[in-house]
Amino acid sequence: MNHVAVIGAVVLSALTSINPAGAYTWQVERCAELYMTRNTFYDNKGLCFTRPTAIQYFPNNKFTCTIRNSAYLPMSQKEKQWVDRIVAEERALGCPRI
Repeated sequence: MNHVAVIGAVVLSALTSINPAGAYTWQVERCAELYMTRNTFYDNKGLCFTRPTAIQYFPNNKFTCTIRNSAYLPMSQKEKQWVDRIVAEERALGCPRI
C-alpha cells in the first residue's frame, strides 16, 4: 500500500473542506510526503501519536511509543532544524493537521 497516496487522499479531503475551490495536486502530494516523512521520524524516535490518522498509519506505535510530546523527543540540533523546516513548509502550504 502506498501510504503517501492514501494520506494524500486524506489531505485532499481536508484541504478541499477548507478551500472548496480545490487544492492543487502538487500541494496535496507534497503535504502527504511531508506528513509521512515527519511522522515516520517521530515514530522512530518513540513519539506517542494521538491523532486518528497517525494512529492508523503507525499502528504498532501504541506498543512502542515512550514520549507523549514531540518537544521532548531526543533530537540533535540538526534533526530539530530539519523537523522545523518540514513544519514550516507544511504551514506555508496550508497542510491540514490530520
